[in-house]
Amino acid sequence: MKKLVALLLALAMILSMSLFLTACDDSSKKDKDEEISEEDLEKAIVGTWKGTMDLTDSMEEMLEGEGLGEYVELSKFKVKFSMEFNDDGEVEIVADEDSLNDAFETFIDEMADGMEAYLADELEKAGSDMTPDEAMKAQYGMGCKEYLTEVYESVADSMADELSETVDYELDGNKLYMFADEDTYVKISITKGGTMEFGKVSGDDEEAKFYENMTLERD
Repeated sequence: MKKLVALLLALAMILSMSLFLTACDDSSKKDKDEEISEEDLEKAIVGTWKGTMDLTDSMEEMLEGEGLGEYVELSKFKVKFSMEFNDDGEVEIVADEDSLNDAFETFIDEMADGMEAYLADELEKAGSDMTPDEAMKAQYGMGCKEYLTEVYESVADSMADELSETVDYELDGNKLYMFADEDTYVKISITKGGTMEFGKVSGDDEEAKFYENMTLERD
């Protein structure tokens, strides 16, 4: 049971560290609009941009690390977000709380099924005749889904607060610097039609790699 408790309590930390560093889910290929010149990018980037973060791979890796990957089948874990660049060299990154709650609602349903399968195996190994539901109610007074929902609700408010941050950014031509490692940057392009694309990341900041191939639309 400690694995499951640690997993759920770790979600707030996992999300606050990785949410803004995950590639946007947008694999569709639009007709290419004319790109804005590098000289005009500094002005063009100012404003609010929106996209969708796909955290499915990160969540699956976390489950694998906890030894639960074989029990939980995630369909998706996607969260809408926005990036607001101002002309003072700051960008505010905000995750949409409603879409986060929707993602967790699906996650909890899928996690509950996997949790029951995991417990069934553990109880069998221990030679217990209890069912997963009986074991959960004996220890926590509730079933798997109710337990997961309660744990999530206990961290939901603080998680929402953590899912907003403001960082400094700097543009050098088409190179966007906004990472902890000051030498790391990502190349960007902006079309006159209002699409911003992040290209290849250069540098040693491992977290920055999540920004590669991200696509945003002007709000």
